[in-house]
Amino acid sequence: MPEEQTEDDRHIVVLFDENMPHIKACRRPKDCNNPKYLCRHRLNFNSHIFYISKTERRELHEAGLEDLGVVNLFLTKILKNNLCWPEVSIDNQVFVIVTKDSKFIRSARGHWIDLKKDSALKHDLEFGDGFISNHDITIFIQKIECKQYGNDKGDNLKCMIEKLNRRWGRNMLTTSR
Repeated sequence: MPEEQTEDDRHIVVLFDENMPHIKACRRPKDCNNPKYLCRHRLNFNSHIFYISKTERRELHEAGLEDLGVVNLFLTKILKNNLCWPEVSIDNQVFVIVTKDSKFIRSARGHWIDLKKDSALKHDLEFGDGFISNHDITIFIQKIECKQYGNDKGDNLKCMIEKLNRRWGRNMLTTSR
């Protein structure tokens, strides 16, 4: 019988949709000690953070795939082990797409149904409330709504970090797959 997974064992692989602010990388140790510097260390969980490149996003737009393309790209990279911790069991990794798009799952599902009629798709997907799965890997879709404070990206970033910590941070309920 496998051991129960603890929150400290979980590793969260996060892909930020293009509509999300970027979390800064730490440049100097003193930056991480400054509460106003919103670096990756503000996340209260083991994380790998990825962003869709401008080139990848342009290719998705040109192909008309949009949200389904984001899911397909993330899933392909996960399955090729390009995003994961190689030393950590995939069972201890949680995959999350963070977006502001309230229709992300509905849009991805609509494109998937349309494409499934016409061609053999790379991944067979299941769409649920807050997740998309290919039966081996579950990708949770974390929709983040933050008040818009004009052009102050810092407020949006702080709000996003707080909401991610509330959902995925240590001392939270372990998410079952």
